[in-house]
Amino acid sequence: MRRLAARFNRLIVAEINQKPPLVVRIAQFDCTVHQLAHEFYGDLGRADELVKLNPHIKHPAFIARGELVNSYAK
Repeated sequence: MRRLAARFNRLIVAEINQKPPLVVRIAQFDCTVHQLAHEFYGDLGRADELVKLNPHIKHPAFIARGELVNSYAK
């Protein structure tokens, strides 16, 4: 029973740790992180995700055209 529980826990941890691959995209226009979230994902709610993936962005309210932005592929 203990081995079964340990195996089950490993499977759960493996599933939790799966994330889509990261890609680097170029901001095509001057924008905010919310506008980028809409452009990349069609979802403004993922703006916080972009902020966490891009610690180099100092002002999420202004992202210059041509800036490199990390994002998830999906």
